[in-house]
Amino acid sequence: MTCTFVDSCPYTGYNIIHQNLQENYTYKHQYNVEGVDEKKVNTMNNESIQKIKWSYFSKLETQDELEAYMAKRVSGHSHFFHYTNLKAIDKILEKPSFRISQVKRFNDKKDVEQFGTEEEQKRFFSMCFSSGVNENLSLWYLYSGMDGKGGCLRFTQNKLKSMIDKGTFSIVEYDYKKNEEVGMSTLLKKDVDMNIEFKDVLYARIDKSGKNVSLKYNTMTNYNNLSVEEYQKYVRNNKGFQKKLIWYYEKETRLLIEIKGELVQKLDAKKDYVIMWEFDRKLLKGMQIKLAPENENEDVVNEYKNIKRFMLESSGISLSENAGDIKMNLCDKCDKNKKKINH
Repeated sequence: MTCTFVDSCPYTGYNIIHQNLQENYTYKHQYNVEGVDEKKVNTMNNESIQKIKWSYFSKLETQDELEAYMAKRVSGHSHFFHYTNLKAIDKILEKPSFRISQVKRFNDKKDVEQFGTEEEQKRFFSMCFSSGVNENLSLWYLYSGMDGKGGCLRFTQNKLKSMIDKGTFSIVEYDYKKNEEVGMSTLLKKDVDMNIEFKDVLYARIDKSGKNVSLKYNTMTNYNNLSVEEYQKYVRNNKGFQKKLIWYYEKETRLLIEIKGELVQKLDAKKDYVIMWEFDRKLLKGMQIKLAPENENEDVVNEYKNIKRFMLESSGISLSENAGDIKMNLCDKCDKNKKKINH
């Protein structure tokens, strides 16, 4: 058996139904349209099918075409990657759980602004993954640590979907200075207290004239073929899933949680909150950890008891393909600058 993806799901573009293997292979092989419901393919004319093919991105002209194209993409990724430091990975393995932060803590001001006012932003939480299957130098150093000795978690598509479907989510106030939870957490009910979306991010740049927009998705480019007006329609319908063009190297797939209902009124925009996403330890089976390039051997895991246990139980840890080849010395430069300032 294999899986196809359909549109009618609480996790946008991410609901899975089982179909016959041979039928699924035939329609995907024939049409090259990963993620399209077979029934929908049968009713689509040839022109519609062409417009959701991977290579059609540069020719998209309308918001509807862009919407249809992007809705099919996330189901085509084989793996998702999360870059972070080893201390965070050790914490993730301990419970196991992920800590999902509010969007107001994003490192991109424009990204934050798409979620509205400060009062509106308080109800949005996000965790980011990359769909890029090749190691990414920028992601290694931006998110896994400037010392080049962090790590990257790799999940198959089915595994990550199971973690979302079977996981529990709870919200709690958080003190970032002390790096600890404050008070009691509140368990969130899916579709009652929160909405979850899991979609790919679109990257865009509107030129100074305000009349032309350049779009980037993965390796594909749409240069001024889609009007600014059509792009802005897409933005309004897909809040939280577009970023400035400068970030396109991330190839981001975003897990976005929106708190809703009576719980929204209980959130104080001046305070910080996190959502704890917990899941069964069995779901870690098959997950892989790759160490960042400046780790020349696996000895570093001995400093982290949960990572070490994971390695012994699963053999799911490997060195970077570029281990020992890269020496950025970024932290050394920071130390030198600090000394200059102090003097």
